[in-house]
Amino acid sequence: MKVIEGLENAPLFKEGSYATIGIFDGVHLGHQKILRNLKNMSGARDITLLLTFTPHPVKFFNPDGRFYEISSITDRARLVEPFGIDYFVVADFSAGIAEMSPKIFIDEVLVGRLGVKGVVVGYDFVFGKGRKGDISFLKDMGKEQGFRVEVTEPVMFMGSIVSSTRIRELIFSGRVREASLFMGREFEVMGKVVHGSGRGRTIGFPTANVEFKQELLPL
Repeated sequence: MKVIEGLENAPLFKEGSYATIGIFDGVHLGHQKILRNLKNMSGARDITLLLTFTPHPVKFFNPDGRFYEISSITDRARLVEPFGIDYFVVADFSAGIAEMSPKIFIDEVLVGRLGVKGVVVGYDFVFGKGRKGDISFLKDMGKEQGFRVEVTEPVMFMGSIVSSTRIRELIFSGRVREASLFMGREFEVMGKVVHGSGRGRTIGFPTANVEFKQELLPL
């Protein structure tokens, strides 16, 4: 899988591509279903890509808010790669993207830049300025401009829809094992081991002091 930083650096897919769009924070069971559906929609030789954004739109619109991402862009790319996606395109969520109307986003990004022949999105997908673009609009534009649209239904687990919001709530409240079930893998924390105060030596076993860089940590 090739990671491309900056939408402007993405190649013009003259032969067309099959794409999915979203943040994919946590790459949970719902995201994994979308990725599998994308591969099923595309042919064996067709290009598949995931278009994502940084910073998270919530952070862009409310930079001082209390919002924590489950996984970094680097981690998301690592988690997506086993699904056989060809390109992981990271676009800068800037004022230009935020102010782009749904039609311009389709004309300039999906069709003009990515040359989509098919698009797979989640059941709650919205896009464009003011989140005015919805699935109905995407389907209408697909019929008009000649690309397929497939909507992935939500994944249910333990009576709840699997979502990044739900997983954040579980991790933040310390319910890590339950969050891992929603993610389809163990929740990870990563960081650099640093020197501490040396108290471990006084209680009979060594301890590790970890300097975390990720945002979301369990209670």
